[in-house]
Amino acid sequence: MPLYDFHCAACAHAFEALVRHDPIRCPSCGSDRVERQIGSFAVSSDAIRHANVKAARRAGEGVRREKAVADLEAIKHHDDHHR
Repeated sequence: MPLYDFHCAACAHAFEALVRHDPIRCPSCGSDRVERQIGSFAVSSDAIRHANVKAARRAGEGVRREKAVADLEAIKHHDDHHR
């Protein structure tokens, strides 16, 4: 069964659905006024994988920095209230 992208004309919800013989209904509003979208295909290469890993590492570094700042602020807030 192929997996297709759909767009609901009733509520504008975008979703994926396995296509069988049953009519496709929007999981958000239940409407059958859905339009199949033009699909894309996946391309994979060493360069793409390397770029994705690099981007994930950068995102992880940002999350770690934000957590460190939040931890320091929580400690400062705690210290300020217990003086």
